[in-house]
This record gives sequence, C-alpha cells and structure tokens, in this order.
Amino acid sequence: MSQVFRVVNTYYEDFESYDCVFTFKTIRFWLCLISLAFFILAMLWRFEAFAIPHVNVSLSNRTIFIFLLEFCFLMSCFSLNLLRDEIVVSRMQKKLKTNEKKLSKLKLIWLQKTVGVGMDGYLSLAKELDQLLDLRKKHNNNFSPSLQTIVHLIYTSDAKNRILALFISVSAATVALSISAGSNINDVFSFIQETGWYQFFILDATIAFGIFASVVGIRLMAWMVYVALYKISDKVKGVNDIDHFRVSLFINQLLLAYTFKKAKITVSVDENN
Repeated sequence: MSQVFRVVNTYYEDFESYDCVFTFKTIRFWLCLISLAFFILAMLWRFEAFAIPHVNVSLSNRTIFIFLLEFCFLMSCFSLNLLRDEIVVSRMQKKLKTNEKKLSKLKLIWLQKTVGVGMDGYLSLAKELDQLLDLRKKHNNNFSPSLQTIVHLIYTSDAKNRILALFISVSAATVALSISAGSNINDVFSFIQETGWYQFFILDATIAFGIFASVVGIRLMAWMVYVALYKISDKVKGVNDIDHFRVSLFINQLLLAYTFKKAKITVSVDENN
C-alpha cells in the first residue's frame, strides 16, 4: 500500500496544498492576514475590550463596521483560494502536457495517468482506503510523541460533533436557567406586542444574519489556523506517511470521478411483430 499513499500524497501536493499561496511572498496572503487582524480588532472594539481615544462611535455602527471588515476578510480568502487554483492549473498544464483549463478536468486526467485502475474501479479503491483509515485509527498508538499527534489534539474533523454537542448543551442550560429565573413564553409574546410584528421580523432576520455571518467568519478563521498548523506538521511527514486528511480528499476525488461500467442492454424482440 506504500505506492498508494505515494499517489495520495502526490495528489495532495499537486492539487490541494496551499503551500504556493500561504507564504509571506504572496500579496493576497498579506491582505488576508491584515483583514483578519482588523476583523478581530473590530470585534474586540465592539464588545468594548479596549477603547480608541477621541473616537466616539455607537455600538450599532461598530457592528456594521464588523460586518464590513468580515466581508473584506471573506473576499480576501476567496481571492487567495482562486489564486491557488490558478497556480495549480498553470502548473498541472505543464506537468500533464495539456491545454485543459478546468481544474476538475485536470484532476480526471491526473487520475487516469497516475492511478493504475480504470474509472469504474475508483469506488473499490475508495472503499479500501476508507477501511484502511478505520483500521489505522482503531489500532493507532495515540500516545506516540509526534507533532501530528499534538495537532490532532488541537483540532480534528471528528471534533465537529463534540463541538455541536457542547453548543446544544450550553443552549439547553441557558434555557433552563431562564426558566428557573421566572421567564416563560408569555414574555416572548409581550415582547412581540410591544415591538410589533414587522420590527420583530426585522430583528429576527438581523440576528439570524448576524449568527450566520459570525459562523462564516469563525469557520474562515479556523480554516486559516488549520491550514497553517497543517503546513507545519507537513515538515515531519514522509512520502509514505498515512494522513487522514489527505486520504479523505483523495477518496472524495475518486468518488467524483467514478463511473459505472457500460451496461449491456439486451433488446427483446417480440416474435408476433
């Protein structure tokens, strides 16, 4: 299987790695970092973690300022990702000796030239890799001292379920504390009657948008941190090392490229005709 993991690692380096853009030589990377820094500072300013002398801005205007900076951060991240794709396309056109400009088509060409099975065999290969990952995870020595182990302690894809469970628990605890403090459903209806349905709808939509924007911003920040940590852990990986993240990306691409075998359809002829 060492040859398979060589293929997986090569695929990651060719198509998925951000090493070509996550560098201080890239202007868009600097823009991404600067917009992120201002975005974080704006949030701290909004929640009055610090004050700017001789600047008097209302909390509502500070909130609008946060959303504007988050939009800049969002656009810088998308721009950085587009730059990565442009670099990958240019590099793979030379490597594969083709004029194809679509990244998805270049991935298909790469698989056809690199993987030693046909497109109808990608599903079997994906299943074998997935089973191998499960066995590796089941019998892995979690106490081995390595940089990759430390990174996994900080963040793993499996942590999403634990974070969601923690969020639900906190929400349930908040509701329970509110009820114990004497709040009930009548308070909600009283609030709606006082503010009016239209204003309540606007308030509800604003809160929903704020939560959505906050989640997007946090996810992008987590993405940048994860890529940076992953880039550091890359330094200690060998070409034959098993990596769950890389194998998952490769499995996903195999599933996208998988095609069924051509079916042989037998046409029955009616003897009466």
